[in-house]
Amino acid sequence: MAFRHLLFDADNTLLDFDACEAAALERLFRELGLPWGAETAAVYHAANQELWQALERGELTQQELLDSRFNLAFRRLDLSADGKKAEARYRELLGEGAFLMPGAEEACRDLAGDHSLWLVTNGISGTQRSRMRRSGLDRWFQGFFISGEMGVQKPQPEYFRRVMEALGDPDPQEVLVIGDSLTSDIRGGCQAGIPTCWYNPLGKENATPWRPDYEVRELARLRELPGMAREKEAAL
Repeated sequence: MAFRHLLFDADNTLLDFDACEAAALERLFRELGLPWGAETAAVYHAANQELWQALERGELTQQELLDSRFNLAFRRLDLSADGKKAEARYRELLGEGAFLMPGAEEACRDLAGDHSLWLVTNGISGTQRSRMRRSGLDRWFQGFFISGEMGVQKPQPEYFRRVMEALGDPDPQEVLVIGDSLTSDIRGGCQAGIPTCWYNPLGKENATPWRPDYEVRELARLRELPGMAREKEAAL
């Protein structure tokens, strides 16, 4: 069966979040007059990851995450600064980042010719919309499903139920989830009965119980997956 709808994750699938984050964090800490370096970055990343994992497990809301991550990092770094103000400025700076993953623009341009593309992201609404617009990728997408706007996030089944409902409840086999996160994108798709493709550019090992239907290391290889042939090719 051919795929009609492609559900793309944003961060580290289409948008190079690591590059955007690094630039925004360094600028933020320097603006605040706080020390910045590898050790500081490691502490922040550890605190942030803990909270995002808790969010995926449904243990806290996105707003609670945003209200607490910089305060948590500052406490661990023994720094005196206002975490909520830092968060607000960080989101502004992050929204300016439009670094793309290799081949993202080319893949979206190609696939949008015979598929409907949709963004499925747990990112912050204003930040994600700004980055997609600045990157130019928004032109290829039919719409965005942003957890902050929906009140539910990947990988929760309710998130994907709402996505499928918005798409008109297509046959799940006509939909493909594409993302880099095994615990968010792939798990969410598996639990919802939707085929999945793991974007794994670094060739990491899968140590989770979630098994994607497909795996690619380059976004250009998506076109080669079963069910992704162009309409004219499929008719031959």
